[in-house]
Amino acid sequence: MFTNITYTGIFRYAAVTETCGGDNLAAGEGALSINNLDMNVILNMPAGPEMDALVAKEVMGYSVDFEEGHSSTGDAKRVWFIVTGESQLSRSKIPKFSTDVEAAWKIGKKMRSRGDALSLQHRNMIDNAPGTAIWTAWFGRANDLAWAATPSLAICRAALLAVRSSMQPPKKVVTGNLFSVIEHELAKIMGPIARIIIDDKIAEFGESRDTFPEDRVKSFLKAVSDEIKDDSEKAAFTATMAEFLLPKRWSSKQPPKKAVTGNPLTVIEHELAKIMGPIAHIIMDDKIAEFGESRDTFPEDRVESFLKAVGDEITDNSERAAFTEAMAEFLLPKRRWS
Repeated sequence: MFTNITYTGIFRYAAVTETCGGDNLAAGEGALSINNLDMNVILNMPAGPEMDALVAKEVMGYSVDFEEGHSSTGDAKRVWFIVTGESQLSRSKIPKFSTDVEAAWKIGKKMRSRGDALSLQHRNMIDNAPGTAIWTAWFGRANDLAWAATPSLAICRAALLAVRSSMQPPKKVVTGNLFSVIEHELAKIMGPIARIIIDDKIAEFGESRDTFPEDRVKSFLKAVSDEIKDDSEKAAFTATMAEFLLPKRWSSKQPPKKAVTGNPLTVIEHELAKIMGPIAHIIMDDKIAEFGESRDTFPEDRVESFLKAVGDEITDNSERAAFTEAMAEFLLPKRRWS
């Protein structure tokens, strides 16, 4: 016998099919699984017996099954039930979670026992347009937001989304100074508004700085770069970010690199100040940020490329040559800073 659960929604058409054995009873316990359904399918599942059965199994923890039969008109009819004992003949009706508000409140109680509180709202999709009102619900976190025309169906969908999220393997999140570097580079083009743009984009992605997934960084950078109107500036920003991301210097998961010891950055700044004056400190801080590093943990193997970048800020050729020569003498034996 075949178990088919098919839902047609705005976003996609999905079918879940599983072969099951048995005479009159099919193994609904195995076929009816939230692992087979993605988020958009759940968000478009209608109220009815299949929804109630899925909630009973995945949210409430009941053992469920179904029996094939026929309606009064002769059409095939599937009757879902809860198996209450060792025998499938020991059964009870599944509460109408998706259509009965009192039954839906039991979902809220069950989820609360897991530590996920229910948030339920009735609001207009369009301001001052009562005809667009819907129910929205989520458990624990707004990322699992669901909506429906009735509160009971919204609660069912939200509960399934929350359970599905808890089953997903945890995603690797961004560590290190990624957002600081992105903001620093964007500020060169956009000015102080860069921070607002970064925060807005993070919110658009439905994420936070502390828990931003690594696998969304590239699409996030694309969204940020789309805010840059000038093509040449956008290309420069994209190139800088690509160079920064390639070795994933922002990820603490990489093997630790040997950091500089001693006073090389202090000496570099002292020599630069002879030419640039007090602004040398600002130039140093900016360049360190561009490299995505810090003074305390600057890698030894990046000192030479850092010096070149600092030297490029000196516009006078003779002064740049003198600075480069002084730094070469200082670094060559690596005795004074190693």
